[in-house]
Amino acid sequence: MSYKQKNFTVALMNNYLVILEGDESLNPNSQGLIASLANFKPGIFHALVLGSNAQKICESALTNSVFSSVFYNNDERLNFYPCKPVAEAVKKLDEKYDYQVIIAAGSSVGKEILPYIGGKLGVSVISDVVGINSDWVYTRPVFAGSMLAEVAPVTTKHCVGVRSSAFSEQTLPTFATNFEQIEFDVFLNVKFERVSLSPKGRPQLGDSQVVVSGGRAVGSKENFENLMFPLADKLAASVGATRAAVDAGYAPNDWQVGQTGKVVAPNLYIACGISGAIQHIAGMKDSKCIVAINKDKSAPIFEIADFGLVADIFEAVPELVEKLG
Repeated sequence: MSYKQKNFTVALMNNYLVILEGDESLNPNSQGLIASLANFKPGIFHALVLGSNAQKICESALTNSVFSSVFYNNDERLNFYPCKPVAEAVKKLDEKYDYQVIIAAGSSVGKEILPYIGGKLGVSVISDVVGINSDWVYTRPVFAGSMLAEVAPVTTKHCVGVRSSAFSEQTLPTFATNFEQIEFDVFLNVKFERVSLSPKGRPQLGDSQVVVSGGRAVGSKENFENLMFPLADKLAASVGATRAAVDAGYAPNDWQVGQTGKVVAPNLYIACGISGAIQHIAGMKDSKCIVAINKDKSAPIFEIADFGLVADIFEAVPELVEKLG
């Protein structure tokens, strides 16, 4: 049996449920996640979109998409994908469609909800996937990204968290997508009192296509702000920091890039005064273009940089800002 649409034939071998995220529109993590779907075995893809703008996202980004069906709910209590109701919804959908794989981006949301869903369904969970091979074998980094391992789920049905930045956009078969609103019977007995977001002019670290990061060499919180902020503003970039800079109080914890912070892979990553410790490199080495500015010509960061400038950041960064106009 097969499903034909727009000159594509898809074998009905596997059903997939893809959990997408977005605010006003799909975020970059979800866009990269969709790109990864071309690497899975042929099958039928369904999507789940939640939050106060879910219907808007569906109509603007998912009409005539790779998904044959998209399930959504506009309840604002679902804006941050609370684990319990999301897992209950996935379980109900799975009882009806018997999904082979439940897929989410390797974002903070995906990392939180997939283990909960896996526990609810009693299935394997594989995280941080950067390669999708045949026969349900996946590639993921280990040992701070210094090695790659091939892993397979213990259970036939399983959950997969995909590192979205590892997959480039591909042409996928499209379908006349059916939208269906679903109801939620279970909510956590908690509510969000306050959410702190970065200023509107500066994108979130995990979503940004350009990241400007500073290290311990910046010297102080005041220097960090005076150097990093103007450059980030010129490039419409988000701001990152090394663990040493965060521990010294130069930047908040949620700006930390690295093995114990956030993993980013923007189109452009500018490392200012960063030596290149392996813990930091693990969080940014997949960036499309890496620019390093450091006065130490033997700094390890230059080994992975596409462009390196041996210079004092207190001279080079302001000059760069001036050149950008």
